[in-house]
Amino acid sequence: MKKPSPEETQRHNGERLRALREAVGMTQTDLAARVGQTSDNIHLFEQGERRITASELWAICAAMNKRPHEFFDGEVEAQS
Repeated sequence: MKKPSPEETQRHNGERLRALREAVGMTQTDLAARVGQTSDNIHLFEQGERRITASELWAICAAMNKRPHEFFDGEVEAQS
């Protein structure tokens, strides 16, 4: 199996963030307010256009009442 690129991993992380956020019924604006980010940054995270730092991940997980391992459930698929 081919190792996913950093961009593919970022995109996967963004998709996972969106799925978890929607599952808890939060908007991008709600999440942004809880973690001290702008809704634009949350949008960039979800689009895979901005990397999420470890400290941002912890804050996001806490705001959604999720554990970090839930963020990483599922495989990142590498493009062929």
